[in-house]
Amino acid sequence: MEDFAMNTLLCSYLSAHAAEDTLFVLWGFSSEDAGLPRPSLDALLQQRLSRYLSSLLQQNPCVITAEEFTLHADTLAQEFPHIILVQNTCYRTLLPVSVTLTPEMQSGLLSHFDPETPQDAPLPGIEPCLRVYSNLLHTEEGIACCIPLDALLRQYPQVERVSFGAAPHTVPETAASSSAFALTGEADYFCLVQQLCRGKTLCVSADSFIGDEADLADSLAALAGAFPGQLSRAHAQTMQPEHPVCPEARTLLQQHWGYPDFLPLDVYDLDALHRGEKKLRTITQEDIIDDLIQQAELCRAGQTYRDLFVTASTGAGKSVMFQIPAIDLAEKYGMVTLVISPLIGLMNDQVQGMEKHRYAKARTINSDIPPMVKKTVAQEVQEGRCDILYLSPESLLSRSDISDLIGDRAIGLLIVDEAHIVTTWGKQFRPDYWFLGDYVNKLRKQQLNGPHQHAFVTATFTATATYGGEEDMYRETLRSLHMSPDPIVYLGCVRRRNIELCIREVPRVTGRREYELDKFQALTGQITTALEQGQKTLIYFPTVSLLERFYTHCLAQRLGNAVTRYHAQLSGEAKAENLEDFRSGKRRVMLATKAFGMGIDIPDIALVLHFAPTGNLCDYTQEIGRAARDPEIQGRAVYEHMANDFKHINRLHGLSSIQLWQLVQVMRKVLQLYRQHRASQPATATKHRNELLVDAESFAYIFASPNGEHQQDPLAKVKTAMLLIQKDSEARGYAPFIMRPSPLFTHGYFLLNSADAAVVNRICTGAATLQDEAAGVYDVDLARLWSSRWQNDFSFPQFKYLLYTHSDKLPLNTQLHLTPAMQLTLEWHANADARFSVLLRALKEIFFEAARSGQYLYDRDAAARLVQATGLSSTRATSSVRVVLAAVQSWQQHSPRLQRTRVLRRGTTQEGAEYSVVDPFISEFFHWLEQSFAVLHSGETRCYLPVNDSAQSSERLTPALGVLEELDLLHFALLGGSNSRLYLYINQTQTLELADHGFYRNHLLERIAQRHTDAVRLMSWLFTSGFSSEQLWDRIEEYFLGLPIQGFDAPSAESR
Repeated sequence: MEDFAMNTLLCSYLSAHAAEDTLFVLWGFSSEDAGLPRPSLDALLQQRLSRYLSSLLQQNPCVITAEEFTLHADTLAQEFPHIILVQNTCYRTLLPVSVTLTPEMQSGLLSHFDPETPQDAPLPGIEPCLRVYSNLLHTEEGIACCIPLDALLRQYPQVERVSFGAAPHTVPETAASSSAFALTGEADYFCLVQQLCRGKTLCVSADSFIGDEADLADSLAALAGAFPGQLSRAHAQTMQPEHPVCPEARTLLQQHWGYPDFLPLDVYDLDALHRGEKKLRTITQEDIIDDLIQQAELCRAGQTYRDLFVTASTGAGKSVMFQIPAIDLAEKYGMVTLVISPLIGLMNDQVQGMEKHRYAKARTINSDIPPMVKKTVAQEVQEGRCDILYLSPESLLSRSDISDLIGDRAIGLLIVDEAHIVTTWGKQFRPDYWFLGDYVNKLRKQQLNGPHQHAFVTATFTATATYGGEEDMYRETLRSLHMSPDPIVYLGCVRRRNIELCIREVPRVTGRREYELDKFQALTGQITTALEQGQKTLIYFPTVSLLERFYTHCLAQRLGNAVTRYHAQLSGEAKAENLEDFRSGKRRVMLATKAFGMGIDIPDIALVLHFAPTGNLCDYTQEIGRAARDPEIQGRAVYEHMANDFKHINRLHGLSSIQLWQLVQVMRKVLQLYRQHRASQPATATKHRNELLVDAESFAYIFASPNGEHQQDPLAKVKTAMLLIQKDSEARGYAPFIMRPSPLFTHGYFLLNSADAAVVNRICTGAATLQDEAAGVYDVDLARLWSSRWQNDFSFPQFKYLLYTHSDKLPLNTQLHLTPAMQLTLEWHANADARFSVLLRALKEIFFEAARSGQYLYDRDAAARLVQATGLSSTRATSSVRVVLAAVQSWQQHSPRLQRTRVLRRGTTQEGAEYSVVDPFISEFFHWLEQSFAVLHSGETRCYLPVNDSAQSSERLTPALGVLEELDLLHFALLGGSNSRLYLYINQTQTLELADHGFYRNHLLERIAQRHTDAVRLMSWLFTSGFSSEQLWDRIEEYFLGLPIQGFDAPSAESR
């Protein structure tokens, strides 16, 4: 739609709906579009509010920009009972600036929001502007800004939104081409709209767009309606085999692997797949090898290149597909290949495998390798004696300067092996995978702008990744790793023709003992039959505790000589020994959790059993794929499904998942720490004033479990929560803060006597500095202490771990005793004494009544009663109850005389309602809480807490601090723990403030929860429908290809 026509319609709409009590807010339109002059932001900030209102009320119709509304929203919401937000549907999150900015304002805002701008860059007078903009950035099509629409509508529910634009049209699809417009983020989308407005016809490639796919599809349909005939969308297409560009590849295969020819691979025809057809074609490993080499050479020449995304079934020889290109590029151009791998065992196996194939220039750097060996490996890379380097993401991210590792060599390929982990572990147990894409993107830019003047090709390899559908791991991987928007895609055949699937439904049994006994007896029967037939058998369990109970059952059934086990809680030596017993056939039955998988190559497993599912359908497919890796044998995957089997993964999901209230708590805590930081800092007009270094210990109470289960380490939980907040906001064009992995902290607080401090300073002059004489606390420079004597024996993280755990492996611990300490800073709120009495009385009444009656205390009822008794908001009361329950569990763990008494017994009803059974000993918890309050309130606002078993230790007081902060009695900050600190740059505080007032929604968190619900629903249907093996494979294949699954009624987006 032409600008003139749109503006005419806009003016007509405003005139037709004008009224005295109506205010129009333009979002995506400028005031000039409505025939009004363009306001100046500087004038708006200088003008008195009363004069502004008077001038506005004289207009008819009353029309303002989004900037004006954001600046004066509270007053305008009171003045105008009817507010209409007129939204230009062509825009998503980034808009053209609708006011005039002074050069100083614009420069300051751009510097503030640009993470690449140096931290000492001046920020003159932008504080008032941050009340208006959540982002401001340079694009190729001019300056774009972000004024979050969703936040405005949630904060002011009386605002009526009117979508203004043409009716949406279907976007035609075409095959991908090198000239496609790359749509990877909101800045690209803004540029797309500007170019369409100028009349350009564009084909967009959007597979790597960072954001919700369904939401993007709606936006593109709106553009197709507004600009008919100007927009189409490219989809991935199958590469047609060409003559090899690297005849040396076959020579390398024969030289190092001894194979005469490359293996054939069945891959899906992507053009047919986009028509909804499952059509296979046969290629060879050589086709993928040639593509990798060709794209790397195009990249090296500064031409347009494409990344690669490859899925291939187990046994297809994925490693060869990137190892041969790595060798070729090193021999031709001296380039190095980095391989990102998740497991140390997998890296070691790959390096050892290459050595067996007579290739001696592959190495690995991981946490098991001593520092001197790491230095040697880095030197070998720099000198060209190592051309393929295997790294974990954590090892790569710890390198602030990649030249320390590779010298002046160019990266030719960056390979992400087992790439499905980018989307699975990255959001749960390995948050550093979430940083990987940003780091790789930075490396790419550094190499492009450096002496080599070219980037590098990124290629991902995995056996299991879904393509399309609700759980689209393909697009999520592209987005997470910032891959090219039109990668070359090879999707290997999902179906394993030599594995028969046998799933039987058995009647549900209630009661844990009866349920487990029935399942155990069924499994031991299958084990006995398999042993009689000489079959090697693998059995998967969803939890370690279940596995261990079944192992005990096997011992009682005299099967101990045949059975071994493998899970994460076993030592490395035990896992290696048990794995070898299973591999060799000494023990023919392996009990395992999902830890048994990647990198474990045992070709003769004939039978895979499941006690219950361990995850989603992708996990199940990967696990049954352990069977019959030798194509010459026939494998079977057997699962006897019981309706209550899903309780295990539902519970695991609950333990690992982060709740919305916890994200709100994190945002509230960040806001508090930022305000404390700004208040304590001298006035400065540079970016340094917005930097914040936080310790995970300050957030630990938020993630303590009300049920007393072992939790993921606090640092990983805090990282994951902050990334959920940041990434969800970034998908909408802004972020309240930017988190980066901070370099490992180099200083720590310790309790030392003067003699021990002198010993430390004799070892390293000036390493220990007195911090608090009365408390005997010293600030110890751990980095200098380590480098003075132990850097050749331990890595710095290993040194700190040994020091903080008082291990005898570190000689320093035998010379003296360093007791770690935490610096605690307190900020008490007014009338804390009186408010604590009221809140404590209310909590006691709630819990004491439950203890007296013996009835269930439901979390929701406890929160409702707390609201009634204290006037807390419902949101704050709900989170307060959760924090108190977690504090009870933590307190009891540190109360030796109560170890045999369960002060709280937690449970969940079938409907999902959580409750507690409260013991009368709960009175001792509240007595402890009162004592802790008295100690803290009578002490200094800054003090040091020892990290030990004393009553005043940080570990014992942190639960009390968490409760008191949650009840809004104080703010606290802890620094100096054994965890790494996190670096935050605060972009704006509006989002944090809105969250503190209950106006927050996290779409990413909602999608994660919805995916779990959908996964359970799909598997439950699959396991109860009585399908044959062939029918099951058909539906598994459809799931992985993102096609409609035959017979399955998938929930619509509306029903979700």
